[in-house]
Parts: sequence; structure tokens; C-alpha cells
Amino acid sequence: MHLFTPFFAENAIAGVPCGIMDQLACYHGKLKHLIPFTCSLPPLVGKQLEFSKKYLKLWGIDSTVRHFNGNSSYGRVRAAAFMGRHIIIKESLLFRTFETLCSINRVFNSEQVNILHDFIEMNLPEAITGNEFIEIYGLDHGDKITLPISKDAVYYIRASVNLALREDVRARKFEQILHRDLDEADGYSLGALMRESHLSYSRCSMGSPTTEILINLLDIPHIFGARITGGGCGGLVICLTNDSKEAGEAVMETVEKFSTLQKVNAGQIRLFKGSSDGANISKSLFQFV
Repeated sequence: MHLFTPFFAENAIAGVPCGIMDQLACYHGKLKHLIPFTCSLPPLVGKQLEFSKKYLKLWGIDSTVRHFNGNSSYGRVRAAAFMGRHIIIKESLLFRTFETLCSINRVFNSEQVNILHDFIEMNLPEAITGNEFIEIYGLDHGDKITLPISKDAVYYIRASVNLALREDVRARKFEQILHRDLDEADGYSLGALMRESHLSYSRCSMGSPTTEILINLLDIPHIFGARITGGGCGGLVICLTNDSKEAGEAVMETVEKFSTLQKVNAGQIRLFKGSSDGANISKSLFQFV
């Protein structure tokens, strides 16, 4: 089966406005490794990083909240990001055209990018209704896969564009740190990037009260950081720790506290460790970023 078959099935048949990330992870995954990739079409897959050699450990904790990308929050945020891109082009906020929001980050240095992000966000509306957008800019937000604009919906343009632009920068910083010989301070730097990412999701209304409780419980010694995963709105919370007995105990204690607050048995909360091999593990055909 071609890698893009499930991607198009989710979007065209199930009506779930998702990207290619899950398919890439399932296909290119490798035991005890992280894989950087750019979620574009075609996607770009980077060199695998063995996090166990960095004395790091990844944990996934089930929030017990059902996660579904087809809900209105996820669809609105995705549409709002493309609407923001459309506004930037139509209002000539930049002196050059660009295919995606993230591609803006490729043509400026890091100092320029931060200034540019601030400028773009300052000149975008905080929120706009679908009807207002259509009256000013027309029906098309510029992406064939994303769900059409709903006239009655409110789209948080600034926060959604902020997520797209700054998440790309955070992911690249995360990868750069992982290439170093890590010390504990680097672990907390990685954790800080995860927390910033999570806050950015929450500002876009892609969090949930239950995952917020879990994230807050994980803000303790021996745990570097945590964030919601995928499209947010529930599902799995991932946390990063060092590979120590104390860190493992801190995670297990958090699961116990969380289960008590949720009034469920701790055994009902699924706990995942590390990463696993994907469907393409026998091959090594990668396109490097």
C-alpha cells in the first residue's frame, strides 16, 4: 500500500482534515529513535536520532479523553492557518510569495524570523468569522484538503498562524539540541520547547481540561517537559525524562495521582514507553532535509 493512501482516505473519505505526520511515523518509525520530518507533500524525512544514547526516555500517558481530528476545533484551527496565509498574501504583508507558512522560516535568519513573526501576528486579526472572511477575501482559503470555510464559525487567525510559524522553529531547535552531547540543562531546554508547544496548542483551543490536569501534574522534578500530541483535543500526552530510576518513579507517581483525580483505576490508564519499529524498517530509503 502506498504511504499516501491512508492520508487521502482520512481526508477525502472520513472527512478528517489531517496531515501526513501519523502515516510517516508508522511507516518510518524505528525502535528507540526519533525521526525529524517536514510535513509537506512530498514529505522530507531526516536522519534518525537514537534518543536512548542521549540518556533520554519518552513516555506516553493516555489522558482517557477520546481524541478525534474530525472535530470542529481541529478543523477550524487548520482552516484558520490557511486563512491567515491568504490574508498575508492578499494584504502584501511580505515582499515575496511563499507556498506554505513554514517556508517563511527558510528564507530568513533566526533573528529576522523572530521579528518577522511578531510583525505578521501584529498585522493579522485576532479572530474573524467565516462570513467576514468570505466578504473580504472570497470563499477559498487556498488549501484543497482543508474543510471549507463555515460562515457561522469564528476562526482564531493570529493564534493559528502563530502555531504554524513558531512550531516549525521549535521543532528545528529540538532537533539541533538532540545532535549535541546532552547534559541535564539540555534536557530541560527540550522540555521548555515542549511546554511552549503545548501552550501554543491550548491558545488555539486544541487542548482539553483533562490533558491540562495531566500536563500540570507532570511539572515536577526528574520530568523535563510534556505536551499534548498530534492534533490535540485529548488523546495521548507525551513526556520526556532522563533514563533514570527516579524519573520512572516520578512518572508512575503522576499516573497514580492522575487516576485518583479521574476516579479510575491506575491500571486503566495506558502507559507507553519509547518508540517502536515502523512498517518500513527493512528499508533505508530516506530523503534528507
